[in-house]
Amino acid sequence: MDLAVARVKTARAALALDSASAVSLADYAEINAARAALSERDAYARTHGETWHLFREEFVKSGQFDPSSRAPRLPCRSNARPPTTKLCDRPSTRPRRRVQTAERFVAAVQAMLANP
Repeated sequence: MDLAVARVKTARAALALDSASAVSLADYAEINAARAALSERDAYARTHGETWHLFREEFVKSGQFDPSSRAPRLPCRSNARPPTTKLCDRPSTRPRRRVQTAERFVAAVQAMLANP
């Protein structure tokens, strides 16, 4: 969980310097938080997709985690396919929103782990 918190703080700081890095750090902050939660149940995944699947199975379906704490991914991410203009937010707001979403998710996972 410490890594998730550190990455989300670094993502916030990176917004002004390198928005693509900020988005990447935000993505990794979320995956690190999800993996930290899973490790509390001795559940481990090898891929990001498997991590999200296990997280849903362990925490969302059981009602322990509110899925609204993690907003849907924006269609245009820096490390994804080339963006489709009509689906994307304005480029200047997208990285900031991604970092805010990651901050909310990391905080929600921390709160969930603090109150089992």
